Amino acid sequence: MRKEIVDDMRRDQRFKSIMLDTRVLSRVIGIFVPELGGISPEEIAEMRKNGDIVPVSTELVSAKRSMSADVVYSISHPGGEKALLDIEGQLYRKPGDTDYNRALAYAVKLLEDQRGSPEWVDYGSLRKVYSAWVMLDPHADERNSVVRYRLKGELDTVDHVPEIPELDKLEIVRVGIGDPSEAES
Repeated sequence: MRKEIVDDMRRDQRFKSIMLDTRVLSRVIGIFVPELGGISPEEIAEMRKNGDIVPVSTELVSAKRSMSADVVYSISHPGGEKALLDIEGQLYRKPGDTDYNRALAYAVKLLEDQRGSPEWVDYGSLRKVYSAWVMLDPHADERNSVVRYRLKGELDTVDHVPEIPELDKLEIVRVGIGDPSEAES
């Protein structure tokens, strides 16, 4: 195998190990899942112990080929809601929207795969999916940033103004790592 591929695989494994470490996860999970933002690292560690935050299978199988996510957690919020959190580490940003499209594909696949899970009852049991992409060497203007992508309805008519419900079952979070001394938080 080429040295670059082996180095990438090692970095990928290190990132996965870091994101599976409860101490690290407890400090960053609120960035990925805002509903957990006010919970202390000790409470997150307790949630891991109690099985409210557990790693699950990272294999996402599609008709064409399988995709392997870095780390996926099943989360049971203190309020009773359930969610899935996919955390991906990217060394550098690929040109164009490749990374955005890949994030969307992973999130949609995690949404779709829920229909085959034992917890599936109907579409009302659909869990929210967070797909968090940690950019380890982002462009200069993307450093120390958190950008969220959410589904949002827009009104295209003027005569009839229906209520536009929130479609909050999918969120993509891009975190641009930067110099900690320059970060706002």
